[in-house]
Amino acid sequence: MKFKYKIVLMCLTIYTVALLSINFLISKNTYDKMLNTEITRNLNIEETIYLNLAFNLKYNSSIEKSNSSFHSFSEYFVNTFGNSTLLLSIVTSSGANIASNYSNNISLDKSELNDIKKLERSFILKHIDKTYYMIVYHKFNFNGKQYHLKTIRDISVVDNISKENSRLILNISLVVSIIIIILTLILTSILMNPINKLTSIVKYISSGNYSKRIELKHNKNDEIGQLSNYFNVMADVIEDKISTLENENQRKENFINNLSHEIRTPLTSIIGFSDLLQQKDYDKPSFDKGLNFINSEGKRLLNISKLLLHIARLKQEELEFETIDSSILLNEIYNTMKIKYKDSNILIKLQLSHENYLFNINKDMITLTICNLIDNAFNASKEDSSILFGTKEYDNKPCIFVQDFGIGMKDDDIKKIFDPFYRIDKARSRETGGAGLGLSICMEIMNLHNGKIIVESELDKGTTFYLLF
Repeated sequence: MKFKYKIVLMCLTIYTVALLSINFLISKNTYDKMLNTEITRNLNIEETIYLNLAFNLKYNSSIEKSNSSFHSFSEYFVNTFGNSTLLLSIVTSSGANIASNYSNNISLDKSELNDIKKLERSFILKHIDKTYYMIVYHKFNFNGKQYHLKTIRDISVVDNISKENSRLILNISLVVSIIIIILTLILTSILMNPINKLTSIVKYISSGNYSKRIELKHNKNDEIGQLSNYFNVMADVIEDKISTLENENQRKENFINNLSHEIRTPLTSIIGFSDLLQQKDYDKPSFDKGLNFINSEGKRLLNISKLLLHIARLKQEELEFETIDSSILLNEIYNTMKIKYKDSNILIKLQLSHENYLFNINKDMITLTICNLIDNAFNASKEDSSILFGTKEYDNKPCIFVQDFGIGMKDDDIKKIFDPFYRIDKARSRETGGAGLGLSICMEIMNLHNGKIIVESELDKGTTFYLLF
């Protein structure tokens, strides 16, 4: 059963139970009030008749103290005061009829008579042949004998009105029930609309389409709106995670392809030269050239394996951090790099901020990162240019920067330079012995420091790397 039909059924059940309860309470209350009113009215009528009877028996001298005179008076009395709606009779204490204005057999059983005899005046309500009667017995004495004035009134009107009211309430309830069903269906359809949208979006997402989102036009602060908002947030997170996993898988695939290419190229050269040397007669210059080439390609393979092991070790190691004075660290690096490139016509300059910055870092790893960036800057620089590195503020945060004024990079290249084995100029990189892993190592080191590397570059104007901790 659909949820909206469950809501309709629940509302209808609650309404029915509430209506039946209200109907019962109202009907019972109305019935009791009407019955009490009828009883009071009939008792008042009976009291008036009884007082007339008592007055006549006491002060009417024409009533002789004999049974025949009493019987004649009784016939006269019940016919005078009784009518078709007010049935009167005078009976003995045993229930024998002396006079009455009706012919119907309206009598009580022995147990009811025994209960009545105990009281001066009493009444009983009784259904006889589908008619509801109120029977009043009022005790009086005459000539030393005990009699009862018996008054009977048809009070079926109380039952009839109660039944009519119940039928009216029932008919109204049926009409209201139909209206409630229609309104509930309309309201639940409106309320279920965003849930149906949510279900539809879930189907889309389950089929692999992670871009779908719920767009609500109604109040976004209610429960359904909050659910939809949280679902959209969840869908964003899922889409982001899926995208991250896809990118990661793509990077791994590219890494494997690049690794196989990087290994296959020197191996092909080594095998080719070794085959050539085996087939060729000994010639020292040729053999020396071939052996030198084999040696350089072997060293290149060894360098690649060392760098790969270094990256793997970085991902597993827990680094020890210490607070380092940036000016002391950068001066040490400057002295090292100045000696390394002393024969070059590219000038290396150290440019420190006026404020001395302290960084909580692993000194060896950050030294390796900065040196690697300076090496890359040297390879990208033009003749007679310069390389700047030092400290400054980037976006109001202290950082270490390395800047060259060389060939620069395209925006597409900036997005890929930290991928393993990626090289902008592959031919030039091989000439300088680069494997395309240096920047990947730098990025891993910065990740271990919870830092980041920001790159700004422009073609033919140079590149700047910012290290933020």
